[in-house]
Amino acid sequence: MRVEVAKSVGTTTESLRRWYDAAKQAGTLPAPSKRSGVAALSSRAAMAKVKAIASTSAPAPAVAATSSAPRDPGAGLGEHETKAILDYKRKHPSMGPAQIRAQLKRFLGWRVSVRAIARVLRQAGFPAVHRKGRPVGDEHPGRWEAPHRNAVWQLDWKDLRIGAELRWLLVIEDDFSRFIVGHVLAEGPTSEAVVAALREAIRLHGKPERVYTDRGAAFTAWRDVTTCEVFLDAELIDHSLRGAGRPQGGGKIESVIDTVQRELWELIHFDTVEDAERGLAKFFADYNHRRAHMGIGSLVPADRFYGRWPEVQAEMDAVSRRRQGALALHADRRLYVDPPAAGERVVALQLVVVGDEAELWLGGRRVRLGRVEP
Repeated sequence: MRVEVAKSVGTTTESLRRWYDAAKQAGTLPAPSKRSGVAALSSRAAMAKVKAIASTSAPAPAVAATSSAPRDPGAGLGEHETKAILDYKRKHPSMGPAQIRAQLKRFLGWRVSVRAIARVLRQAGFPAVHRKGRPVGDEHPGRWEAPHRNAVWQLDWKDLRIGAELRWLLVIEDDFSRFIVGHVLAEGPTSEAVVAALREAIRLHGKPERVYTDRGAAFTAWRDVTTCEVFLDAELIDHSLRGAGRPQGGGKIESVIDTVQRELWELIHFDTVEDAERGLAKFFADYNHRRAHMGIGSLVPADRFYGRWPEVQAEMDAVSRRRQGALALHADRRLYVDPPAAGERVVALQLVVVGDEAELWLGGRRVRLGRVEP
């Protein structure tokens, strides 16, 4: 019935609900009609009266007739949602609407449409973010993914300028989880640097079954055997090479390197190599534990790498289902699982009421206390 009433007066069901609540609170809700048993609220005259009441309590700016925005701004996002979107955009200027949507879903349990986020960014004056498309080739259009963690590690180099010096960044990514298992900032793209980075990554995260690289001189050689190949043979690790002259197949690792370029190197100037190494260490820690990834269902790489994504996904779904009726909607209920970064302020203990159920949140974990008696 609500859908038919909203359609008859030319508004949305959300606006109808807000107007109805405002009239009910003011005590001016029209009486039910004896003839049809349907509230007289469905008439245009009664709806105009309710609109006038609602507008006196919360005046809304006028929207031009030619605008593509909703007829009533109240039908859009709340102030807390708009603030969260803009906060993420200011913290990550290169993020587009889809990436911001992934952060809201993972850390707040919100499901906000990409179009709504794009509208908020456009109204706030942020320019649109454009990304280059995938390379076109003759391979299968589906994206391949490793079946489990440590099945495949991808490696790639990137040259970076630090002051007047040139350094080379090697990144090692787990294909299944997108977790960065290792990196090194070296003076050049050498096999020795690759072996050192692999040794440290294996010490911390275990041995991969296979590594996947391009045909760079640090990984393979035409006439000779590189130090990297000798190490891989000794460790019984398979080595797969990307096809010569084919950009396909390395999209995941190249995406990480592009993210480093956009979100770190183009925003922060490092005067020394030591500062750059500290900045990279913090960046990859945030990337692994505090940055949702669209390619893995808005999870963070650590959720997949450490095998906890079923629990996190269930929690996101539960928060999303309770969102509309949550009394603690404006509270900071971030779904953190990992320890916070150094100096980061977090809520350690929080009592939350959701509907008529009480919950206790301790260090990011939820304990259901039971029903709250009136």
